[in-house]
Amino acid sequence: MQMQGNTHQILLVDLIEQTNPSAIDKQRRNASYLVCCSPPEVLQYVFDIYVNDEHKMHHQDRDPKAVLPPTALLSHVCARWRALCLDDKHLWAKITIDHHRGRWPPEFIARSGNSPLEVAFGISKKYGLEVALAVVHNMHRVCSLDARGSSEHLQPFCDALTGTAAPILEYLCLGHFPNPAMYGTAVYVPSNIFAGTAPKLRSISLANVFPQGPPVQAFAHLTDVHMDGALTATTAQPFLQSAPDLKVMICWKFSTHPDANTYLPMVPSSLEGKRVDAAQMTCLAIDDDDMAQIVQLLEDVNAPSLSQIGLFNMCLTHPDLEHFTLALPLALSFHIKALRRIHGSCRELAMDSSSITCWPSQSNLVRHDLIDDADDVFPFYAQWDYDDDSFPEEVAPFVDGMLGVLPVDEVRTLSLRYITRNWGSLYRASNVTVLNYTCESPDADVLRFLQAMVPLDQRIDVAGTALDDRTLFPQLARIVFKNMMISTDSGNLVRVLQRLSRARQNDGIALEVAFEGCSGQENITTGLEDMSVTWDGA
Repeated sequence: MQMQGNTHQILLVDLIEQTNPSAIDKQRRNASYLVCCSPPEVLQYVFDIYVNDEHKMHHQDRDPKAVLPPTALLSHVCARWRALCLDDKHLWAKITIDHHRGRWPPEFIARSGNSPLEVAFGISKKYGLEVALAVVHNMHRVCSLDARGSSEHLQPFCDALTGTAAPILEYLCLGHFPNPAMYGTAVYVPSNIFAGTAPKLRSISLANVFPQGPPVQAFAHLTDVHMDGALTATTAQPFLQSAPDLKVMICWKFSTHPDANTYLPMVPSSLEGKRVDAAQMTCLAIDDDDMAQIVQLLEDVNAPSLSQIGLFNMCLTHPDLEHFTLALPLALSFHIKALRRIHGSCRELAMDSSSITCWPSQSNLVRHDLIDDADDVFPFYAQWDYDDDSFPEEVAPFVDGMLGVLPVDEVRTLSLRYITRNWGSLYRASNVTVLNYTCESPDADVLRFLQAMVPLDQRIDVAGTALDDRTLFPQLARIVFKNMMISTDSGNLVRVLQRLSRARQNDGIALEVAFEGCSGQENITTGLEDMSVTWDGA
């Protein structure tokens, strides 16, 4: 590739060569040493500078500051690095979206030798056709394939793959992203894709692309699937039957396409009403607002090895609230038993107004892309939203039903965020010893909640605090308030904490009270001298 240099830099190099040849020799020796000792990441970086430069110079929407100037490539060190990179067949074996134009696809194929190919590209009328053709002709060398486009281009590509085996393919991603004029079209994975032969294929990701069948013969050995609008709860059952080794199933939105069930096979009458055995499945995560399909999928699966369930963005609508208050907990109860058998007692539970998390976070769980925080992975997570006609008070029976199928009586550490009402279902958590409580301020609802932890005959007389006769969290030994703003008028908070501390002392428990990230310490100090109180750990 022809590069244009900086005149001043070239003159400076010439001057050094004339006046100090030993310095040049030393620099060349250092360059040779750097080339030999460079890690693969450095070689990949220099390689990308070279092969992407032509593409970047013609990309008008690129930030000029993000493109290295050609002068950065002129030194003999970079020249040596480039020479080494361009002879590395493995670096040429990765064809990405930046490399599918002009001369690059055949150049990559030719220079990669016999190295396994990783291909990711988009197909359109203008771009990607060269790569598509190269993939079909070299499918026996492809170990990873990611192809995306509209139906008019993606479907012919999928059909062309039926005539060639994929002996080393391990990962397949197909994405259908139609333009507005083609929203009604569909793309199908042919049942005989890869001539039915892909013995190493373990992971697939389908976005608005439907398996034609099932079974798709090449999918027989799958262990990980990510479905984005590619399945319905109805098509999931035969799909699971055709993939007995499946371990991880991520459903990001069920399909709403009218043709999603077009190729659904007939279910034998002997299997009607029976759960599909998914003996190897360890992770099931669903992100969808269609409660009916969520319940159906949970009811259709028998996964005795299931160690992780995630339900995201469920929508509770007023007309169906009563039905799903019973249906969802009932569908979950079968799988909660598997979680408890695998993880043991449920020692931790976290809850806010629209989610429940159970069991401690564990390192051996799947960190899939439905999780916002990769460090926040738990065996059980359920999150819901309300429609405009539903309010937290009306959702209370649903929450009570969810807690009813969880082993709440085993919980020792309970974390609550902004739970000031509808906590009646927490009475069954009678063995809680540590409460982490996040709230905005000690208002009347918070005081009412704290009062419930004090035995009936020891509660203070505060207007509007009629409570259940039972004592909430009778084993409580430590309460941690988080992010609470304490005002000057907080006398009732002090009085309630005093009563709570005495009540626990009568039961032989020395109550600890901690404030973390709270403001207004000066407004609550008086009256707590005889209690074990800490502020931000001090």
